[in-house]
Amino acid sequence: MVYSLSALQKKKVSLKDCSPPSVVRKRFCCGVCSLRLHTPQQNRSRRRRREESARKCYNSLSMIAHAKQISSPEARGISEEVLQLFEYDCSRKTDLVAGGARNQAPDELQKKTLRVMEVCMQIGIGLPGTIPGVQGKLILDWAKRADGGPFSSLGTLDRLVYPNFESLITLAAAAGVTQRVRLITTILIAPLHNAGMLAKQAASVDAISGGRLTLGLGVGGREDDFRAAPSPFHERGKRFEEQLAVMKRAWSGQPLADDIGPVGPPPVQPGGPEILIGGYSPAAIQRVGRWGNGFVSGGAGPEMARQGYHLAEEVWKAAGRDGKPRFVGGMYFSLGPNAAERAGNYIRHYYSFMGPMADQMASSIPSTPEAVKGVIQAYAGIGMDELVLWPCIPDLDQVDRLAELVS
Repeated sequence: MVYSLSALQKKKVSLKDCSPPSVVRKRFCCGVCSLRLHTPQQNRSRRRRREESARKCYNSLSMIAHAKQISSPEARGISEEVLQLFEYDCSRKTDLVAGGARNQAPDELQKKTLRVMEVCMQIGIGLPGTIPGVQGKLILDWAKRADGGPFSSLGTLDRLVYPNFESLITLAAAAGVTQRVRLITTILIAPLHNAGMLAKQAASVDAISGGRLTLGLGVGGREDDFRAAPSPFHERGKRFEEQLAVMKRAWSGQPLADDIGPVGPPPVQPGGPEILIGGYSPAAIQRVGRWGNGFVSGGAGPEMARQGYHLAEEVWKAAGRDGKPRFVGGMYFSLGPNAAERAGNYIRHYYSFMGPMADQMASSIPSTPEAVKGVIQAYAGIGMDELVLWPCIPDLDQVDRLAELVS
């Protein structure tokens, strides 16, 4: 039997099932199930049972690396290094020689298991289109640079009353200068848009990009955006539900009504772009089960993201849907000289409507390689599928600095 990652993370496996085979009278923190382990018994029969149990725990690591369909050479190299450490036999997918880990120090094992989880979580990078003063050329150069790097996606944030670029137009421009990297909104405030136009715009970007669009969608929370649109702020939830129905119908090629023809172009992805639902309210979580392909968490921290996803999983199962919803998140970052100061200035400006909370947010942005890597590991530790890092500094070297850190 092979234990799944979700079972390990939810601590449904007993302590003895996770005990490393060679660590006797030592304390060891398993990088998969995050349990503090202690194995003081010395007798041979118990050690043998622990070795058998350890096969299940370490085998789950191997299955993660294969199931995630790791595509970058760097990620494959790291995963292969770890799998070789555990002497995993890929042809049988069940055989693991526990002795392969026998001579490894506990700290090294922990680092390598955490690294497996890191490479299994895809890393995207946000475009700098929300930073005031950014020119269009930088956005295109940024997209091209990211497309040649280790990143899975290019992300955008959405707002109306602010000097930012519009999300879908930005992603359409990025699609024209990229070939590989996916395009994702994290998130787009759907109720600010007309449903039919939003369906057509999203299908167009998906078609132009060759099927690379993911739509992270939410209802938004700034009333000034809705007054500027204009769109009724207090009806945004109901409006969002109607939009989701219209988009799904349009992308399937069906007429929107008896007297209205189909809306094209047809998206490349069957049934339309992948939809991720953002938000933490009960109504938002319920939409994951009805309409979404997954759940997107933005800037709330790993623990709150984990709680939101857990609720999304329950709703997903209650709706009778197969498999599991995708789990995507976002966080800010800044790197390089004066990174903390420059990031703080941007965050305080962007979130000025939040008053004193903007200062707290500004002071919490990870701005050193160690801090950024630590937060990435925290998100990897909750089983996130993809993490998009939003930039705070509009310098092209941010792409290079982050690429070096995550490669």
